[in-house]
Amino acid sequence: MGRISSAWAVIDAWLERHAPASAQARRGPATSAEIAAAEAELGFALPPDFAESVAVHDGQPDGCDDFPYRPLLPLAGIVATRRMLMEVAADGGWLGEDGDDAWWHEQWLPIGRLDGDVELLDCRPGPGYGRLGVRPNDDVAHFEPGWGLPDFAGYLDAIATALTEGDFDGMKPHLTPEGKLCWAFPDEDEDLTPVR
Repeated sequence: MGRISSAWAVIDAWLERHAPASAQARRGPATSAEIAAAEAELGFALPPDFAESVAVHDGQPDGCDDFPYRPLLPLAGIVATRRMLMEVAADGGWLGEDGDDAWWHEQWLPIGRLDGDVELLDCRPGPGYGRLGVRPNDDVAHFEPGWGLPDFAGYLDAIATALTEGDFDGMKPHLTPEGKLCWAFPDEDEDLTPVR
């Protein structure tokens, strides 16, 4: 079992035990044909660790709070979000060519989105390939998010670890009144129940 599959196994087992409502809402895997179609539309291959992830779970359902900050987009959402970002960037003259200080780049892969902010993977060839970044709605991309994770595998590992024994950027796993997983700072919301 690879690093990604191992992290998903920990996450899935935790959800089954502590947040069955979230476990039941999980998306299934993307097929190899769906991955190939998305890559053809994007014009580049998914980073191997992210391709392994969508072969386990193709993103997360709308409104899902299983991951801190932004839910993972399914492949169809990735393709649609990237298409929209490319159009907006081209129309506004914000499409970057070199360097990181751009609003959007054609070889960035949007993997999560919430309120206009985009979590992304850098798919440009070179030493930065596969690194995790964030592009706020009103700013340029940043590849050193506050939690300091270099790539998607590190991100998924950090979530698995936070569920079982730690925290993620100060947030801990909680349950909503409906029994779904969400992330919150300690004592942030009295309607949420801390899991540990």
